[in-house]
Amino acid sequence: MLIPGVPGATATATLLAGSGNRALRENCAERIEVRQGDVVTEFLYTECEDHSEPLNKIKAFFPGHIVEAQRRDDPRSSNRGDGNRESLRGHAGAGERA
Repeated sequence: MLIPGVPGATATATLLAGSGNRALRENCAERIEVRQGDVVTEFLYTECEDHSEPLNKIKAFFPGHIVEAQRRDDPRSSNRGDGNRESLRGHAGAGERA
């Protein structure tokens, strides 16, 4: 998918596959990869849950843990995606401290 207003940038999203009681989580993102030139930024989402109050669940799912990683792909390499990792940041989820 092209990103409007950002020349040359594309994004790819992978959604969670929910089943049974987890069917509502089907639309939660599991991974998003954004490419702009040789820079790849990847967002990983885990612990997708309804983090609202236990007695007032609203079935709005949000990841409890988010990790952002950025790297540069070497266009000469046949192993695309094995570039140099420049940064790795984890974000605390609902009720957690970083």
